[in-house]
Amino acid sequence: MGGLTAAQQAPVDKLRPNALSDCAGYPDGEGDDVTAAVVCSAGNEHSVQAFAFPDQAARSRDAQARGAGLSRAGRCANGDDLASTWVFNNVIQGDLICVHEQDRYAIYWTHNSDLIGFRIDDAADGTSLYSFWLGFEPI
Repeated sequence: MGGLTAAQQAPVDKLRPNALSDCAGYPDGEGDDVTAAVVCSAGNEHSVQAFAFPDQAARSRDAQARGAGLSRAGRCANGDDLASTWVFNNVIQGDLICVHEQDRYAIYWTHNSDLIGFRIDDAADGTSLYSFWLGFEPI
């Protein structure tokens, strides 16, 4: 994981051991609301982008921008476009955005309490990617 700035190392330090590997800086993912971004490997199947936020307001703005114009009525499990939240133990944990982008299906989600977000995409159908996401626990 060499070559990361201190800011880029911060989200990597929040990851579960062995959840992601080979993280590299992803400056194209950084901006006004994202203080650091990295892209990592999640085994042979997917690359995962991780984004660090300075505060809840920045996390919220980033999610709102990514989900702008998307339905709140679809289901990621069906491969639909959707901007919503995800829940664990009956508590909202973060934002969840599923969207078709060009020829890929992407899932973006945040862990609000950790001020971190993730994005994965796949050329396969959305239902397969959603199944992967359900079992993927990077932090």
